[in-house]
Amino acid sequence: MKYKEITIYTGAGGSESAEGILITQGITGTVVNDPGMIDDLMEHKKDYEWDYVDPSVLESRPERSSLTFYLDDDAEGEQKLAGIKAAFAKMSSEGAIDDVTFETRIVDDEDWKNKYKEFFKTLRLTDNLVVRPSWDDTEIGPGLKIIDLDPGMAFGTGGHATTSMCAEMLDEEGCAGKKVLDVGCGSGILSIAAAFLGAEEVLGIDIDDQAVISSRENVEKNRCGDVVSIQKGDLTEGVDFKADIIAANLMAELIVRFAPHAADHMNGGGAFIASGILTEKKKMVTAAMEQAGLTVEKIADRGEWCALLARKA
Repeated sequence: MKYKEITIYTGAGGSESAEGILITQGITGTVVNDPGMIDDLMEHKKDYEWDYVDPSVLESRPERSSLTFYLDDDAEGEQKLAGIKAAFAKMSSEGAIDDVTFETRIVDDEDWKNKYKEFFKTLRLTDNLVVRPSWDDTEIGPGLKIIDLDPGMAFGTGGHATTSMCAEMLDEEGCAGKKVLDVGCGSGILSIAAAFLGAEEVLGIDIDDQAVISSRENVEKNRCGDVVSIQKGDLTEGVDFKADIIAANLMAELIVRFAPHAADHMNGGGAFIASGILTEKKKMVTAAMEQAGLTVEKIADRGEWCALLARKA
């Protein structure tokens, strides 16, 4: 089977914004190639106590920032790509990102499968959860719950900082006996995590058809369909569910839009856990939470990303 390999090139420092836009389109399994990473490495190498850096590192420095991901080479994949291009065009017109170009090539599925397996390994998602792809036979220690999850064409296995921070806050908040709403469920990883952490009922929603399919397959694979339901939907309309916890791993602008609706879908004392937020937009999201009547109790930072937990009175 053939797939589309899409590489998006951006201007200097544009990879974070591009990654955020892709997350809103359900694309979390990306390979980032950013010259700024190499520059930062060289500038701060003393902080890491490295006296020597192989010259090949500098030779491999790309000229432009880029992100690569994969889609099915069919009508649905073409439609998905058109939606992504439209999202980038909109953000470019608003000045959120510039100098964007797309490069597409067709690759064989075996090439893609072998390539992405290099990037997805067993990882510790939280103190209590491990995510393990099917091809990795890493031995798991006792007492840990294992989420079996292979990345689809557009969905990762939890390695991204935004996903891991969301999962960690779910674990810290405690899901036992609670109702959880996962907004923008993607691969379903947070819905499954909530179920494994003892949630009584979980609803995962996404506006993307492929995300709904992927999530349902992963829920079935992890045998938690008695707790987790997945449906196509938008929090702003057509979702009738009151949650004790809402998790949303989305772009900052979407979280701002959803904040008032999230408050309406929460029980008293409930927690809204939001991630996918660039640190530079932290104040904007915090203000939206407060305007929606929520109290921000916790903020976590990891690199250029942050997550926060807001509480309903």
